[in-house]
Amino acid sequence: MVARLNDSNGKKCGVIHECQNAAVQQQRERWNLEAARALQTKEAAKVYAMKSLLPEAEMDRARTLRMKMTKENRMRARV
Repeated sequence: MVARLNDSNGKKCGVIHECQNAAVQQQRERWNLEAARALQTKEAAKVYAMKSLLPEAEMDRARTLRMKMTKENRMRARV
């Protein structure tokens, strides 16, 4: 079945419903794939963040070294 529509120029144009439905279905599939890809990226980012967390002892050691270097840099800047 072809629906008769008027386009912006006032001319008659036909839309085939099967083609329209196929196009809509194709777009929905693309949206679903994009949503799945975005979710996969989000989950991968969460996993990466959890892997990069340091143990408490390592955090304390890094904090101590950072404070030591900051203190040394301040002393060097005063000279």
